[in-house]
Amino acid sequence: MKPILFGHEDNRLGLLCDRADGLEYIEVRAPQAAYEGLQQVADIANETIPVIPMQTLESSCVAAVGYDCDRAQLHVEFVNGSHYQYEAVEPETWQDFRNASSPGQFYNRNIKGQLKSQRLD
Repeated sequence: MKPILFGHEDNRLGLLCDRADGLEYIEVRAPQAAYEGLQQVADIANETIPVIPMQTLESSCVAAVGYDCDRAQLHVEFVNGSHYQYEAVEPETWQDFRNASSPGQFYNRNIKGQLKSQRLD
């Protein structure tokens, strides 16, 4: 069953669902907050998530890197499997990182602890 439409009126939440054998309308008692929550989930589900191509590197520390120039985000995947996202990364830093003779040294000197980061895995 896949919900395709939902609405709310008089403390009732209505869902129109696509089943393999046709459409089904379901109505349940629910507060306005339930409807608003479903709207937020729908917004998140319909949001386009950018795919950042990753480039493998010759390194004993860094497995792959990728850069989103629209968001100035650097993605770094390490050989141990961890994946980090860095914010406000200048295009020059990205170019220097991917062209570094030692990506691990460049990372430790210019990125680690220098830029706002978030672990993704």
